[in-house]
Amino acid sequence: MSSAPESSATSASFHATAERVCFVSPDITGFAAGNSGIRVETFDSARPGRTAGEGDPAGAMLAALLTTAGYAKRHGEQIREWAMLNPHLMLRIIILSDGPADRTAFAPIPGDLIEAVLPRKIRRSHLALVVEMALTAARHELENLRLRSRLALNADDLQHITKVSQALATEKDFPTLIGLILDQVRDLVSADGGSIYLVEDTPDTSKPEYLRFMRSALQLDANEFLLAINSRSIAGHVALKGEPLIIDDVYDLDESAEFSFNQEYDQTHSYHTKSMMVLPMSNHNNEIIGVIQLINRKRNPRVSLTVEQMKGDEVIAFSKKDYELASSIAAQAAVAIDNQRLLDGQKSLLESFIRLIAAAIDSKSDYTGAHCARVPILTEMIAQAACDTTQGQLANFDLTDDEWYELRIAAGLHDCGKIVTPVHVMDKATKLETIYDRIETVRARFEILRRDAELEHYRRMDSRVVTAEESRAQLDARLQEIDAMQAFIDKVNVGGEFLADEKIEEIERVARETVTIKGQPRPLLSEDEVYNLSIRKGTLTREERLIINGHMVETVRMLESLPFPRNLRRVPEYAGGHHERMDGGGYPKGLYAGDMSIPARIMAIADVFEAL
Repeated sequence: MSSAPESSATSASFHATAERVCFVSPDITGFAAGNSGIRVETFDSARPGRTAGEGDPAGAMLAALLTTAGYAKRHGEQIREWAMLNPHLMLRIIILSDGPADRTAFAPIPGDLIEAVLPRKIRRSHLALVVEMALTAARHELENLRLRSRLALNADDLQHITKVSQALATEKDFPTLIGLILDQVRDLVSADGGSIYLVEDTPDTSKPEYLRFMRSALQLDANEFLLAINSRSIAGHVALKGEPLIIDDVYDLDESAEFSFNQEYDQTHSYHTKSMMVLPMSNHNNEIIGVIQLINRKRNPRVSLTVEQMKGDEVIAFSKKDYELASSIAAQAAVAIDNQRLLDGQKSLLESFIRLIAAAIDSKSDYTGAHCARVPILTEMIAQAACDTTQGQLANFDLTDDEWYELRIAAGLHDCGKIVTPVHVMDKATKLETIYDRIETVRARFEILRRDAELEHYRRMDSRVVTAEESRAQLDARLQEIDAMQAFIDKVNVGGEFLADEKIEEIERVARETVTIKGQPRPLLSEDEVYNLSIRKGTLTREERLIINGHMVETVRMLESLPFPRNLRRVPEYAGGHHERMDGGGYPKGLYAGDMSIPARIMAIADVFEAL
């Protein structure tokens, strides 16, 4: 059992700082590197300088050669030999020239060694910066060479890692991504089995407590389950400590081991786990996001192992090279998983925010409630039916995953402009309703009308113009007339499919009735009340209808002002066209069917269907 093989020594060697030297040709004077830690030496063409490795235990020197164009041309052969005889010399050449010059003009000096050709009169501070940049480029090349040497990668390994990198960068489906990571890393190190665990997100900022089992390469009959992040399991221990483990034989752990191996799987599935390599995956914040567990390194990758072979020599320990290869995939996998989680989190946040807006709009009216929630469902149902069609104009219509997501977002935002629509207009259930239903005020006037009728009855009784019986009969007839008028107004106020001309005339007749308020006679119905009661269809006046229709203008304006990414660029088109009609009679743009995309037409149909 061990941690990552020679991890501390390897890390120290890899990050060893090579000496940085700037050689300056004798015809350049006064150059200083400042406080950058770069040592400056004069270049001698007879003995150019110490060979690489004389002062650097890692066998390399980071060197910049600062020379003039004339000196480079006169001593080009010596410079070339110096570079060729010292393969570990990380050399970059900076040439100062009186005029424009191409790198090929300084042959036999190799052009790929020349970092820059600069004007001779360049400021010394700028020149020092160029030298610093040249040595930085040399350091990057050195680190790359050290990494390749340390990994001892062959062409197949490099090709494999490159393909994995490309696949991880382009895969969008999360379950497929997890399977791809596990399959590729197993194949790369010839592991017989393996599993991936991801850290379970916590609802608050507390430290994660569980790993979620995501995928196994073995015949493990299990759904996702949680594993505590502690030392009772190997995967939990690695997640807890953040350090890799390489175990030659899990049945022969040191007594001092902080963790234990659960033999339950082996006993249940007739398997034998022997060698194991477990790697933590961390994101850019150095937070552990998961664990890759690789089981039984096969001597022959193409052999399917029996239990007896697993117990024997066909299963070997994971090597340092296996660790380096798997670590490179684990690092890329962590980035891919973290990116995918971030993208999924952003999508979830956006969809939740859209649902929040839709719920707020739906809550403005009990009469149109859940409209914003139902239209996306209907839109997807119609779109799915269109995709399933194999005949007619829609035979070739289909939507990609990105297009489905785009349509879903557009459907959720299709009425976002209603957020600025006044509640008393949007929620106008009766013709007389504003911020309250004015029918109650009208009913109060009818009560005054009844009071006036009764007062008139008592006046007749007092004057003895008619008999009591005749006066009572006149009162009863008047009250019945008032009741009929009030019932008519109550019914008209509710609205309906169509209001005939004779009913409008009746409204006007009722309006001419007068009531006495504060000693002053006034019409039973005001002009505005007559205007509202005379609405022929529904409960909205022409002006209120324009306000309602204005939500489409607001929707388009709001959505077009948002910086939608490329995959959502058609959201304003889809959402802003749901009140258009195929015959050009819709609004706000009066589009015809040919002017609208199929998804936009689908949403228009869904909106009308739900409203009906």
